[in-house]
Amino acid sequence: MAYLVISPGSCGEFIQGYANGSSFMVTCPINRYSYAYSGFDGTGDILPDKAAEAVKRTLVYLKRPDTIVPIKLKSYIPRGKGLASSTADISAVCQATALSVGEILSPRELATIALSIEPSDATFFEGIVEFDYRDGKVIREMGHCPDMQILIYDCGGEVDTMSFNNRKDLISLQKSNQTEIEKAMSFLVEGLKNQSLEVIGKAATISAFANQKILFKKPLEDFYTRG
Repeated sequence: MAYLVISPGSCGEFIQGYANGSSFMVTCPINRYSYAYSGFDGTGDILPDKAAEAVKRTLVYLKRPDTIVPIKLKSYIPRGKGLASSTADISAVCQATALSVGEILSPRELATIALSIEPSDATFFEGIVEFDYRDGKVIREMGHCPDMQILIYDCGGEVDTMSFNNRKDLISLQKSNQTEIEKAMSFLVEGLKNQSLEVIGKAATISAFANQKILFKKPLEDFYTRG
């Protein structure tokens, strides 16, 4: 039997920062996907390094380390733009690998494997979640966001997840934003409860400006003042 697994990318995140003793993000999944195909006859693709590692670690986790699982992988998520392309690849490949040997991984199991490869988003959970992306812990499930159209502006350049999260000053910078991030979280909780795009947008805006000191986006001020 053949299996097709799809996993979404993200538009960055609604909120990212530090609060209550952990670094976290709030997921913002979008309808751009990675597709992993398994259980077919023949050879698979030569996978990107992280996806290939995901196959190996999934089989070790399932105690099937010597099994060979061909995988085909196709992604429609731009790389290096903060759109969780690696997380989508890894989670899709992990689940496709598991299905091919008669297993199904829970979202928390996917998180365990993904976090063993790199700090990861959590778009493979249902709905919106507040996620400790270092320790792989779901802090809380926040429900579903109302449908929205998101316009993404590419400021140029690329972001390497590993390098970004290994910055020595990252935690201290996140801690310096804690008051603003907690304010953003309170608006987000209200916005999701009332399904208000305006309040959700206010939360995301507070987080975006707070994180300028960590990853500066030159056009942000112009977008905000001219929007």
